[in-house]
Amino acid sequence: MNRKDKLLQVTARVNFWLKKVIGKENVILYHFAQFALVAIIVVLLVSVAVWIAALLFQAISIVVAALVVALPYLLTIAVIAGVVALLIYVYRFGKSKRRRKVEGQSEVVGQNAPHKQAEAHLTDVDVGIRQSLLAADQQTRKSLESVLASLQRFDHRLELLITPTHYADVFGDNWVIVREFVESSQGRSVPEVSAKLLEIIILYKRAQEVRWVPINDERVHAWWKEASRRRKWLSDEVEATVSGSGPNEPKAAPLPDIGVASSLPETQNTAPNLSAPPTVDELVRYYEWVGHRSQEPGH
Repeated sequence: MNRKDKLLQVTARVNFWLKKVIGKENVILYHFAQFALVAIIVVLLVSVAVWIAALLFQAISIVVAALVVALPYLLTIAVIAGVVALLIYVYRFGKSKRRRKVEGQSEVVGQNAPHKQAEAHLTDVDVGIRQSLLAADQQTRKSLESVLASLQRFDHRLELLITPTHYADVFGDNWVIVREFVESSQGRSVPEVSAKLLEIIILYKRAQEVRWVPINDERVHAWWKEASRRRKWLSDEVEATVSGSGPNEPKAAPLPDIGVASSLPETQNTAPNLSAPPTVDELVRYYEWVGHRSQEPGH
């Protein structure tokens, strides 16, 4: 039974009850009672509708009043957020612009520096590296080229987005490759070259140990750039000794806190203990040990 049938059934029962109470002979009173009953129902329905409308109006009024009161605060928050976003954008844009400017100046200096000026800046270490490479056998050069190729892949990977965890994995792989070369017979035959490879590793390690937050971005990228420049310079030296020509670009700036006198005892012939992964201090001590080893008789 649908709602319409139910309504008709209820109406019929009400009419039957009215006729029974008033009597069939009182037709006028019966119709008056019907009219009064319908009017009461309509009044009740209208009252309920008005009450619901009043509640809705009151709720809407409260919401509108709350929005009007909170509007100044919302506008203030929006303005502050916009200013902060603008400042962040300006800061990042300025930093990126300065970085591109510095890189452009470095490229111009590297391209325009005359060959004689590059030769004039050669240090005793540079001469030692060139002499070591000239005296190295083919197997040593192949091993060194393999290490430099791995470091070059490391540089190329840093041109993409990289997480600290992935960086630690890639750094660990390259550290193992460099250490194997340094401690091999080929690495012992070219100690100056081994020292330069360790300088590159230490630069990468310094970039790993600082927190990767925006305030340290310039420091991290500076270490990466310096490591890449030293790797390129060493690769050019290897290529120059093979072709018999001079270096293509001047020597990179000295690495701070590494080119110091060794503090290891003269009798220590074994490599210092290194944790896994090694810290910067451990790598510096290892670097000093390699330098001390190169000064022993027979090297």
